[in-house]
Amino acid sequence: MPKVASAVVLSEADRNQLESWVRAQFTPQQVALRSRILLMAAAGKQDLEIADELDVNRHTPALWRKRFQTQGLDGVWEIQPGRGRKPSYDEEKMAAIVTATLQTKPKGSTHWSCRTMARAQQVSPSTINRLWQEYNLKPHRTRSFKLSRDIRFLEKLTDVVGLYLNPPDRSLVLCIDEKLDNYGTHKHPKVRSWLERHPRFALHFIPTSSSWLNQVERWFGELTQKAVRRGAFISVAELQQTIGQFLQAWNEAPRPFVWTATVENIMAKIERARQRLEDIKPGWSKRKRRKKRQ
Repeated sequence: MPKVASAVVLSEADRNQLESWVRAQFTPQQVALRSRILLMAAAGKQDLEIADELDVNRHTPALWRKRFQTQGLDGVWEIQPGRGRKPSYDEEKMAAIVTATLQTKPKGSTHWSCRTMARAQQVSPSTINRLWQEYNLKPHRTRSFKLSRDIRFLEKLTDVVGLYLNPPDRSLVLCIDEKLDNYGTHKHPKVRSWLERHPRFALHFIPTSSSWLNQVERWFGELTQKAVRRGAFISVAELQQTIGQFLQAWNEAPRPFVWTATVENIMAKIERARQRLEDIKPGWSKRKRRKKRQ
């Protein structure tokens, strides 16, 4: 009979802590791996099954079962003497690099690169790259969310989401983005005149600073990420050709974007984001008042 591994029993606090380390963005990769091993072992999986699923040596799960039984959670972050690559810099220096990555910006730029951070910290680019990988730091990636200050935000949000989730009977909802003047095409006299002659066409507007609500923007995101962002184009014609090739490939196997978020869910997320921004910068949510002219 195959040998049955010793059971790993987790308290609720230990389980929550391990799951937190797995989810956290800046947990070192080796700590996240150990946490997954213990969670899977506690779920009743055997060592060979864990090793196969996580692509590690078959002895590794057994090692961490034993270490957890003797050291508890404290052992998850511990590196045994003589193991691993010897650090070239002390903990204070590495902490300074991590802090600079998270809390500062290089002069004239929006984010650090390995080379600019290496010059600023007087270390090698490979050291920066290794440290960023260990702490899962990716300053080149953009993650932002702009909150709208449109005074009719909720009204417009409810209107557009209603069209997505419950469109009028026998209607066609088209998502359109104005790319020429980016705001006032629908106000042009010729457009207004055409709309007056065709009353069955009705315009619905998303709130300002809320392009995420327009589903065509989601498609533009696909185009940008998969065909444009990492490309190099020596002419407008070459860019147009690339976009055309993407369109052709997309239309060979198109898939629709299906809207599922309700107004209530969206407002709950926005409120959490607003509260987070308020915690970071108190007073942010207060609308700025224009000074009255004397």
